[in-house]
Amino acid sequence: MAFVNLGFSRLQLEDDAGAEVAFTRALSMDRRKSVALLEMGFLRLEAGDTNEAARYHGTHRTVSPQQSPRGLLLGLEIAALTGDQDPLGGYELALRNLYSDSLEYRVWMERQSR
Repeated sequence: MAFVNLGFSRLQLEDDAGAEVAFTRALSMDRRKSVALLEMGFLRLEAGDTNEAARYHGTHRTVSPQQSPRGLLLGLEIAALTGDQDPLGGYELALRNLYSDSLEYRVWMERQSR
């Protein structure tokens, strides 16, 4: 858990490279660390590596079948970038129905209104 916490600290300091190193280290110790998988997905997506982000998201979904709002948002962003309409609709529906009061849902709806 220490490397996950370090990764979050690096993110708060806007040190994406340091965060990626910390989350990678956490995953080298436990490949099923769902938080690290999710954050690596977002980091890879921000870096423009949609395929790698999708890989991390897929592993995260396997490890943590109950999707969090953040996990659904990552799935939405990946589906929107790849143009894959089936997961896009499913993730959006799940986010709206399960987490309509979440920050992630508000972020997604703001992006859709642009």
